[in-house]
Amino acid sequence: MSKKPGYIIENERIEKELTADFKSMSTTVGTASARKQRTVNVLIFSAVAVCFFLELFHPLIFQSLLGATEDVGNYAGKTALAIAVFLISVKLGYYLHNAVKFNHYTFWVFASLEARLLEIKEQLQEYNRRLKTLERENTTDNR
Repeated sequence: MSKKPGYIIENERIEKELTADFKSMSTTVGTASARKQRTVNVLIFSAVAVCFFLELFHPLIFQSLLGATEDVGNYAGKTALAIAVFLISVKLGYYLHNAVKFNHYTFWVFASLEARLLEIKEQLQEYNRRLKTLERENTTDNR
């Protein structure tokens, strides 16, 4: 029965840990935030559509149906247009905020990968040094 060397067992353990970490991260990324973003998008788009609808049809709505004066109808239409533009600005800010969050997360992942790769590189260099030492010992023992 051959037993695995310690460094192979250690490498397998590290590989299992890394795989488990990435699997857990990949399943949670974007699920809750995607639903939240979709909800915010629908709300903002609906409000903007209503405001633009009010701007386009303010003479019909405020003057004909409600019997308001022309000044009230014009003011309501301009207000609706201003609110629509404001909501579009809010949506743009929300979009930029989410982009920054995503970029930060991506940076964190790459920084973690880089740190782990550097650790693996150092371990590999250490294993190479040990292997060369063992090879030198074996060649001197065989002579």
